[in-house]
Amino acid sequence: MPSIAERPRKNAPSKWQCTVRHPNAPTIVRTFDSKELAARFGEKVETRLRRLWPEQPKPKAAPLLANESLAKLIDDLLASSEVANRHKSSAPTVRRNVGNATVEDVTRRWTKEFVRKMRAKRSMRGRPFSYETIVHHLAIIRQAIRARADHLETPCPAFPFSERSLPRGWKNKRERRLSNDEQRALFSRLRRLKTDARPHYLALVRLALETGARQQELVFAEWSEFDMEKGIWVIPAAHAKGNRSRFVPLTRRARRLLKVLAAFHSSASARVLWRLSQPHTVSTMFARFAKEAGLHNFRFHDLRHEAISRMILFKRKLSTFEIMRIVGHSSLDMLNRYANLRGEELVGRMD
Repeated sequence: MPSIAERPRKNAPSKWQCTVRHPNAPTIVRTFDSKELAARFGEKVETRLRRLWPEQPKPKAAPLLANESLAKLIDDLLASSEVANRHKSSAPTVRRNVGNATVEDVTRRWTKEFVRKMRAKRSMRGRPFSYETIVHHLAIIRQAIRARADHLETPCPAFPFSERSLPRGWKNKRERRLSNDEQRALFSRLRRLKTDARPHYLALVRLALETGARQQELVFAEWSEFDMEKGIWVIPAAHAKGNRSRFVPLTRRARRLLKVLAAFHSSASARVLWRLSQPHTVSTMFARFAKEAGLHNFRFHDLRHEAISRMILFKRKLSTFEIMRIVGHSSLDMLNRYANLRGEELVGRMD
């Protein structure tokens, strides 16, 4: 369906912009002097596109799948060892809020209502669920349906949700960086922890800054993933976002830290940071420690932003593509969201 928008001009009549989108063709945008001309153009282009690419009927859920309870499918997804760790903190929230819905109930209207309902609720931190979190919730539902369809060997129905239905600017672009003073204050607070997990919290933060890895990748890291002789960490797909494995070259500082940790590893656990609990618990504890250290509005994931920004600034032998491969970004746009460079950091690089 063509969309038409008014484009006001200073000291001149408004222009009218017609935008036509089709999944099989580039977006077409034209500007006209009147709304009528724009509408006429849109109808003409849409008719032509429909002739070239007739709309195919979307597969519907097979009878066996259509009546399946979403709550049960999410339970089944959590029972899968491949994804249990990745969704363990989020899936229970999704399960509570899908109610008695079945696969057949999941329509475009249902997903819009789910978004509206979740925006009205508050997370464990007392804040409304962000759109990014809700998109992740919907992804869990979609994955649960797909997993069940694969098990039944039946076509998976199209999931009726598009990010275009969300408000403009819905992505929460974090620009929080860690200053040198804040880093010193954070490590000072972690050194004062009165818990057996103190060395592992310190190591967790240091490795996050050295590798740019995600929290769950670090928390679930096992010794078998590290080749200390080659200096490489292979993150398995089961621990990585997007279910894609990747390798991370280790800095000298990271290798030294891992050697120290290896001297005190537990024979009862394959994990490197075996004294740490589940990621959501670690995230909550880290937020508390950061606040006690005087860091305002600082989350564990901000360490990933900081690490990637430092890679771009100081690892000059690495190309942009190589950094993307190391941190697991598939697009330059995603890398740009994480690289929050300060003006003063770029001044010295101009000369």
